[in-house]
Amino acid sequence: MKRLMMLICICLCISGCAKKIADPGKQDEPGIVGGYEPAGSGEITEELMEIWNSANGDGNLDDFTPLELLATQVVAGTNYLFLAEIPVQGNDTVLKEITIYRDLSGNCNVLEITDHQE
Repeated sequence: MKRLMMLICICLCISGCAKKIADPGKQDEPGIVGGYEPAGSGEITEELMEIWNSANGDGNLDDFTPLELLATQVVAGTNYLFLAEIPVQGNDTVLKEITIYRDLSGNCNVLEITDHQE
């Protein structure tokens, strides 16, 4: 009887783990901690501008104009993925994606600036 109970427990554990292993893409679905969640309207609100300006303490974002919030990611704090433009030669602009991290104390810094892939 003990062997049967042990076998049932092992089977249940394996089947529970197999579901997680078989479906790793679920990490990126909205609402899951660690995955990016698309922004609602993407509108740059006053709160988002405060985050942007706080991350710009050393002036590294001075030439950029934030256009919209693309997504957020819950970590030990929050990552904000912004779409921004920067002027280049002439009257042209280039789109960039800028990731800003805000820690649990409210401190913000730029993590990454990358080319925007349309």
